[in-house]
Amino acid sequence: MFIEEEVKKLYDKITDEEFASDSKLRYLKNKINKHGLLYVNVSELNYLYAHSGKKVIYDLQLLKNLLHNNGIGYTSIIRKIGIPKATLSKLLNSDRNVKLLQLNVLFNRLNKVYNLNIDKNTIKREV
Repeated sequence: MFIEEEVKKLYDKITDEEFASDSKLRYLKNKINKHGLLYVNVSELNYLYAHSGKKVIYDLQLLKNLLHNNGIGYTSIIRKIGIPKATLSKLLNSDRNVKLLQLNVLFNRLNKVYNLNIDKNTIKREV
């Protein structure tokens, strides 16, 4: 999975002292230990990046722009991929609760159906 490796690298660099002093990091550690890396959402991934000092974030607006520039609309995606409209809207309009697992599935389907080359860098930008 494309983002999973990146999350693991960020997560592995966090020291025990950092986990002890930051309640959000403790929450993420428990979540990752309980559910796995793919259940981290985009805003949590961005928090890990900010904590690590890297000046990048994941921004789903970049994916929306790519789809728009290729003439791919919601209706086409819903028909060809078979994803419910509400789910697609959530994935493309909300960074907060979109899990990495959901992004991986969406990216794989978009790549297969539309012959796109979407990867983690598609939605990554420097801040």
